[in-house]
Amino acid sequence: MSYFIKHLTEYFGLFYIPFLVVLISDFFIIFIKDKNKKTFYRTRLFFGTIFVITLTILILFLKLYFSNNLNEFNIMQYGLNELNLGFIIIFIATLLIENLKLNLIWVLLGITLFICSFFLIGKEIIKIFKYIYMRKKKIKALKLQKALIDQQIAAKEALEKKQLKKYENQQLIMDLTIQEKIDEALKNKTLPIFEKNLETTKVENEEIKKIDNTIDDIEGEKL
Repeated sequence: MSYFIKHLTEYFGLFYIPFLVVLISDFFIIFIKDKNKKTFYRTRLFFGTIFVITLTILILFLKLYFSNNLNEFNIMQYGLNELNLGFIIIFIATLLIENLKLNLIWVLLGITLFICSFFLIGKEIIKIFKYIYMRKKKIKALKLQKALIDQQIAAKEALEKKQLKKYENQQLIMDLTIQEKIDEALKNKTLPIFEKNLETTKVENEEIKKIDNTIDDIEGEKL
């Protein structure tokens, strides 16, 4: 067991434990019956491994680049002795520095990290963007609905004011008409109150005449 761990640390360096985790995870993935889930987990496991290796190489190159020591010898010296990255990662790093220009290496590492990130968290990113889009769409719909409601309320209030104004105008015209008729009647004395007063005066005159006649008859009899 110690011999096995020793060789793991030589080839994978400080990443030997993550390597064991990958092997064990891949072993358990075999027992997943759903093909879609099996493909999903294996894809994430594969791109996760590539992501870690690429990021490690990028950090190593940046460290040596900013100290002006980016060459094959320093990659092996610093990567193996000080960082303990293991033979596999150092082999990939030296292979890149020997066969590719530095600018192309930066581009290649950046593209690799982007592709791995997309497969690792692309689904979550799509969900976030979809949530943001749906939220904006919902807010826009709510604002439009509120604007329509406000417009309906304003139209209703305008109609009520118009009807109230119309009623007030009609009432004013009616009051003016009634007042004109009253003024005309008062002027012409054609109101029922005047007719009643005339009848009352006529009756009173007749009663007075009757009383006078009765008094005259009584005085005649005395004589």
